[in-house]
Amino acid sequence: MHNYSIDNNNDKIILTIIIILAGLFDALLNYIFSLWISNSFASFYYIFVYLITFASTFAILFFLFNNYFWKKTPFNKIVKCPDLNGKWEGQIINPDYGPIEVHVEIKQTWTKIIINLRTKTAESATEALSFFTENSMDHPQVKYIYYNKTKNNLGKDFYSHGGTALLTYNENCLGGNYYTDEQRKTYGQIKIYKKDK
Repeated sequence: MHNYSIDNNNDKIILTIIIILAGLFDALLNYIFSLWISNSFASFYYIFVYLITFASTFAILFFLFNNYFWKKTPFNKIVKCPDLNGKWEGQIINPDYGPIEVHVEIKQTWTKIIINLRTKTAESATEALSFFTENSMDHPQVKYIYYNKTKNNLGKDFYSHGGTALLTYNENCLGGNYYTDEQRKTYGQIKIYKKDK
């Protein structure tokens, strides 16, 4: 999985909230801790305990948000990033070769994502990706760079290559255009539907 970007600054707001919550929880733990032990012991270990509990609390909260809460209501309204996790199926429509059946698996957290696409002859994976949600006509757009690797030597028209794609997300459907690199110089359309929710 690799990092991805999104065209808003809401991640800074979310990180600030996580830091504040970690600080409040840490203050509560340290208050309880100070009631249990003597003042001399507390003063000696206070900074050490404070740093450990704050770091641990932040790590736990970040882990939970990064893997689970970011896609749940009401947090998904702040993140403004669609949850693409799951298996997808559809077609690549190429003007030269006709429709090609594709199977896609997307793994995503709040901070990382990867899109793996398979056909009978090739496999591809994303290397960089951006979400556009602010000015995308009510439907988020996904723009990514991918690398496609052929499974066998199928001739000069079928070889490993790079490319880009710009897809629009709408009601568990991703559709749009793709373009290959300057060596292959092909283009087409992708349309896939989510199998599981």
